[in-house]
Amino acid sequence: METSNIAPLEKKAPKVEIIVTFSIINTILLGGLILFILALTYGQENWDWGGNLAAGVYGIFIMVGAGIADIIAIIVVLIIRAARKK
Repeated sequence: METSNIAPLEKKAPKVEIIVTFSIINTILLGGLILFILALTYGQENWDWGGNLAAGVYGIFIMVGAGIADIIAIIVVLIIRAARKK
C-alpha cells in the first residue's frame, strides 16, 4: 500500500521541477543569444571589431553560465529527490 501511494507523487514531482529549471535555463540562453546577435549586428554597423569580439566573448560567457546553472539545477533536483526518498 505504501509503495503505491508514493509512486504517483514521485512521477508528478520531478516533471514540475524539470519544467521550471528548463524554463529558467531557456530564458538565460535566449537572453544570451539575443545579446550575442545584437552585439554582432552593432559591431558590424560600426566596424568596431574590438567591441564585436568583446560582445561575442560576453555572449559565450552567458551561455557557459547557463550550462553551469543547468548542471547545478540538475544536482539540486537529485539532492531533493534523495532527501524525499529518505
